[in-house]
This record gives sequence, C-alpha cells and structure tokens, in this order.
Amino acid sequence: MSAEGWRVGKKTYGWRGQDRPDDDYYSTPPWMIQAVLREIGFSYGAILDPGAGVGVLAGEAEEWKVQNLGEAHRPPVTVVEQDTRRCTLYPRHWNTFNEDFLAWAKDRKERYDLIVVNPPFNLWLKFADACLRLRKPGGMLLMLGTQGILASQRRYEWWQANQPSDIFQSCKRPAFRKARTDARDYVWIKWGRGNPVHTRFRWLDTTEVRNKTRDYGRKLKLPKRE
Repeated sequence: MSAEGWRVGKKTYGWRGQDRPDDDYYSTPPWMIQAVLREIGFSYGAILDPGAGVGVLAGEAEEWKVQNLGEAHRPPVTVVEQDTRRCTLYPRHWNTFNEDFLAWAKDRKERYDLIVVNPPFNLWLKFADACLRLRKPGGMLLMLGTQGILASQRRYEWWQANQPSDIFQSCKRPAFRKARTDARDYVWIKWGRGNPVHTRFRWLDTTEVRNKTRDYGRKLKLPKRE
C-alpha cells in the first residue's frame, strides 16, 4: 500500500487523507507491526485481528511466523471486519467474519494465541476488554494506541486492574496522510503470560524493517458503497 492508501473514486481509505472515511478508519503502516513482531518472536499459534481493515496486522503476523519457521508452521488466522468491501481483500484461507467485532465477541468460545489490533480510539477500552476475554491462557494481546490512552484519571482504575506486561514506544511516527507524519506518538501495549508485578517500558527499534509482504488491496478495484 502506498502512503496515499487505497482509493475508491475520489475518496482515500486506509490513511489520513483529505477525504476522511465515514468510519474514521486508518490503516496501520506495515513497519509498525513488523517492528513489534521482532520483539515478541514467533512462538504463537492462532491469530485474531479484530477490526482487521485491509488486513495489515494479520497478514504481517502470519508471514512473520512463516518466514522464520517455514510454510508448515503457517498459523490459522481469524479476522473480523464489518466493512464488506474490505473483507474481499483477505486471502481465502483466512477465517473471515463480516461483523461488528464487539457484538461478535460477546458469545465467542474460541480463544487465541495472538490477538493484534489497532482499535478506534473512542472504543479502545471496550476492544481491550473483549480481546482480553478472547486471549488464550498464556497467549498475547498487542494493542496499538496513542500515548494518550495511558493517561486520564478516568482510566486509572482500568489500568490498575489490567496491567500490561510491556509497553513499546515507537520512536518513529507513522505517516497516515501521504508523506506527512502523524502529530502524535504511538505505543504498542502488550499483555503476555502471567500477571506482571511491573510493566516493562521499552523503546521500539524501527530501523531495518522489511518491506510489506502483501499488496493489501492497492490494486484491487473495490465495489462502490451502497
């Protein structure tokens, strides 16, 4: 995907263009997920990507394990996306649910080894609660957010009750709008094995990340909005 994202008519989807998508969706640059995957390794199985968008997070997590361990270790992937157009982008072997994630998650019995998500900011805590319930014991949850999600007095008790194992600070700001970088700083927040006494804060190395492993819909002609 280019810095301009993918376009339908005169509207840009996936990046912070002049024409903002109706659902306020912004695609995660592939290098951001690549950098944090290098920190967590590849000892995970089933992947869940809630609100998968064009499939960047699930695609990079899947390929990261295959590139390190081989095709025989390709993990099963489940994606949830309420936009039907974006669901047409995913590989056929993915388990795709064209639904609203928060509604979908309420009655799910399956649990996942790796959940990776870039949720809407205004639904961040609701996504976090749902994802923590869906995480397999011993599994990992990776959530992308601005530094601001760690602040606010009203979120204090939530963080005390749901202490993460690691926070990875990206020293590089993502470009959501053409070549311009975002004005905010971003962190990956990880919940891992066990109940940590202290959260580890680390700076994320974003140097020497590889190119994206897939096209993520740039050349695909998407159907018009209904």
